[in-house]
Amino acid sequence: MAAANAAAAASGVGGMSMPLIIGAIIVVIIVVAGGYLLLAHGSSKGTTNGSAGSGGSGNPSGTGSGSNSSSGTGSLPGGYSNATCGPGNYCLSKSEMASLLGGTGGNYSAVYGDKYSFLTQIFASQSSGNTTAIFNNVTGAYIIGYNQSNVTSSTKTGTATIEAVLKSNNAKWVYEQMMRNSSTSWNATNATMNGLTYSYTGAASSAFAATYFVGYKDGAAVWVLSIGAQLPQQQLATDVSGDIP
Repeated sequence: MAAANAAAAASGVGGMSMPLIIGAIIVVIIVVAGGYLLLAHGSSKGTTNGSAGSGGSGNPSGTGSGSNSSSGTGSLPGGYSNATCGPGNYCLSKSEMASLLGGTGGNYSAVYGDKYSFLTQIFASQSSGNTTAIFNNVTGAYIIGYNQSNVTSSTKTGTATIEAVLKSNNAKWVYEQMMRNSSTSWNATNATMNGLTYSYTGAASSAFAATYFVGYKDGAAVWVLSIGAQLPQQQLATDVSGDIP
């Protein structure tokens, strides 16, 4: 599965690493929803009738204004719902992903999970760590998957890109946990763009390409990993800052 492979690579690509608990949240979301994201849904039809997250402990609702949402007929696990993404809707839309990566093909899906759908699984699987702080500071999460099998990168391979947006009333703290003890050699650290604070690293050669991006703005922290492509820093930061209200 492209989503799971990309998540596994996050801790070792170009010196990139994440703290255990924040990383575990993202991995659990991907494990639970990843197969649905990139397999059950298949190619996005570009519909706009998914749900936009409203935070809190319940499922999100509302149509939002994003240009793309997930599509398909697969059944989501309990606590997850389809998500509309784009400007003002927290997460990257398919059109934004395609523009960042180049090309128009690929499978795209987006879901939202309330805190009880995945954080309880963290409690069940972690015997130590500051899980209570995470539970108190993260109210829900969007997980976005975009898998391109067509050649779009300098490595002459397809790409797998994942975005996780963690809704929080203390987004700066979540961002600090993402940055804590990181061994990443950043191209930019604590840069700013339209209210977004972010750190970015990207690399591309004939043999390897990847992007790692973390940031926060107002009520959300964001994590992006792309394997197979170096996403343009300014465009990525602009899109992410425009998506988070």
